[in-house]
Amino acid sequence: MSRKVCRDCGVEKLLDQFHPHPQMADGRHNYCIECYRRRNRERYHRRKGGDLRDNRRTRPLEPDGYRTCPDCGQRKPASEFAARRRASDGLHTYCRPCNNVRAYASVDRLHGSMRNRNMLVRYGLRSEQVDALIADQGGRCAICREKPAEHVDHDHATGEVRGLLCFTCNVGLGQLRDDLAVICNAALYLLRTLEPLPTGPLPERPTLPSGEPRSAPTGRSAHALRHVERKYGLSERRLAEMLEVQRGVCVICLTGPAEHVDHDHLTGAVRGILCSGCNTGLGSFGDDLDRVYGALNYLLAWDQLLAA
Repeated sequence: MSRKVCRDCGVEKLLDQFHPHPQMADGRHNYCIECYRRRNRERYHRRKGGDLRDNRRTRPLEPDGYRTCPDCGQRKPASEFAARRRASDGLHTYCRPCNNVRAYASVDRLHGSMRNRNMLVRYGLRSEQVDALIADQGGRCAICREKPAEHVDHDHATGEVRGLLCFTCNVGLGQLRDDLAVICNAALYLLRTLEPLPTGPLPERPTLPSGEPRSAPTGRSAHALRHVERKYGLSERRLAEMLEVQRGVCVICLTGPAEHVDHDHLTGAVRGILCSGCNTGLGSFGDDLDRVYGALNYLLAWDQLLAA
């Protein structure tokens, strides 16, 4: 193609009368050089006067506030057209359903699927790189080695991709903050060899008229206390004692507030009071010591790779 029609003036001209544009199919701008310069001048004077809108041509609204979508041909109110800040009238050219169809078609054409696009945008990985990672791991999660590897895991400090995990291992690692110390404590917690919290004199509690010590406050509503007693067999006094021994902090991370009762899912025995993140992380790993060890080894291998 040696000639093209300018979208602005509508005149067919030689390609050398259009500025180069590497992203266009024919390597040239849609506007001829003359129109391109005129548009730039108009934009300059408009912005100098305080109007920061773009000067792209849009289909104007009809007097009754309606517009005809060029794709489906239907007349629709302005509310049926999504907002677009750069458009001169602040609206997309196409109605919402047609605009969505066009957007998904563009994603499929450029990336093959929305998943491929998200991988590229979020992690800088192309589909062939993801396939190579899956092949290197034998299609299995890099931690548990059992479930399919479907979720990209990355170092939140550097943004680098570490591997592919299953959903639960990815959630568990994130809930335990990608922290080696916390994951190590989680393993010790499951082994029941976790060092006790620092000891010291507990604050004296006020006594009842009978002389019996009054239970420490638990910070829970009556409804929550009934739920804890019904589900775990913990009375308000016993719960208060556990919170008091733990100094009100999670027994694993030692920083988060102790808010959630953790129990052995096989025996039903209560093991401790954890923060939300550690409780969810432990549950995501299925209280499985091997999976927690796998997470520990996974992070250690990554740290060694960074140090090499």
